[in-house]
Amino acid sequence: MHALEKNVITALAELAACSDSRSNITAQEEIMLLSVGLRTHQIEDLKKTLNTLRDKYELILNWNLDENLLHIELSNGFPIPEVSSIEKENIFNLRLRRILLFRLYEEYIKIKHRFVHVPLVTMAEPLGVSSDDIFRHVEFLDSQQFLDYGVMDGGQCTSDLTESGIKLCEDHSEIFDQFSAVKMQIKGEDEPVQYEGKYISVNRIEELLKINTQNFDLQKLIQLCKEANTAYRNGCLLSLVMIQRTIINHVPPIFGFKSFQEVVNNYNGGRSFKQLMERLDNSLRKVADSHLHQMIRQKEILPELPQVDFRTEIDILLSEIISILKT
Repeated sequence: MHALEKNVITALAELAACSDSRSNITAQEEIMLLSVGLRTHQIEDLKKTLNTLRDKYELILNWNLDENLLHIELSNGFPIPEVSSIEKENIFNLRLRRILLFRLYEEYIKIKHRFVHVPLVTMAEPLGVSSDDIFRHVEFLDSQQFLDYGVMDGGQCTSDLTESGIKLCEDHSEIFDQFSAVKMQIKGEDEPVQYEGKYISVNRIEELLKINTQNFDLQKLIQLCKEANTAYRNGCLLSLVMIQRTIINHVPPIFGFKSFQEVVNNYNGGRSFKQLMERLDNSLRKVADSHLHQMIRQKEILPELPQVDFRTEIDILLSEIISILKT
């Protein structure tokens, strides 16, 4: 399977995850092209890829282009991800940032100079977001040194790609790795595509990175979150459950206690918070311990995802940590 085919599958999975209809996708031609790293004149490449996904891989039932709107009907075999509202937001935000970078790169290709001075606020309407949303994402990309954001004479706000931004846009595998919460693992041309997403929201990690506290060094907690995502993305479920157990052992001092059991029993976070933390202290701990301490046997059964999936509880835990440290 070619790289463009994988990118189009990923882009369709992002749209399906955030769409109410899910199997019936509608997207503006320009936005769809940018989301997969193609430029305006490369619409034929997109059409060819959609035909391949329909005729060869049977992931699409039908598609058509009508007045710059793409209408795509996904097949039952397409891996439409089941995601929470938190994950939907993360998928949408990362996709939007990727599109903004590719929009700058499109201008860079035209003039062969990184100073393209593109007013990205004009992307608000086609992307269906507000001008403030665009500025928020531009500021993030600027903070990561992928673009330079400034104000021109006359007050117009424009953006230019940095050298790092150019290199990122030229390496499609890298930009999709950084700016897509949906990962498609292709095992072989004729094998089904499998969906993988971020286990811990990138937004949560970003919030932790922004916290400035003298009382606690968050480096290890942030790294554990990143490694949980790496383990999940690569199907390392034993590592994933052990990382989660490490997280709950690591954070009690933030709540003012010495053990996670004390957090569960004594922290005043409300009834719902207590119930979710009880599941971490009881179920997660027992599952992790069973894999950590079980000696080798004649026959082993490896865990499946439902056994180690505590992402909701971990997200609530991290949310409370962020709330505590921001006050």
